[in-house]
Amino acid sequence: MSPLVSAAQVAFGALLGPACSVSFERAYPRDSMARPPRDPQAPFLSRRKCRPWRCCKGSLLLGVIAPLYLYMLALASIRQARSLAFTALMLGDLALC
Repeated sequence: MSPLVSAAQVAFGALLGPACSVSFERAYPRDSMARPPRDPQAPFLSRRKCRPWRCCKGSLLLGVIAPLYLYMLALASIRQARSLAFTALMLGDLALC
């Protein structure tokens, strides 16, 4: 039986981290350290932070990758289907960063 995570998946994940961290670093204003901290009683996720376009991006990835995975399961082995779905997820995540 094959392991759930292959070495290539770990390597792709390690490569993806720095690419997305650049976009997160640029997302905050330069004066963020000069502003007072947020209210500790405020909820972590608010409606303002959970914008609909973020949910749409995740739904778009799911809508493309899930049928692709199911289609590949019918044509190839589970290992190949998993590898293709993972690669599509990594490329889609990089495209949406």
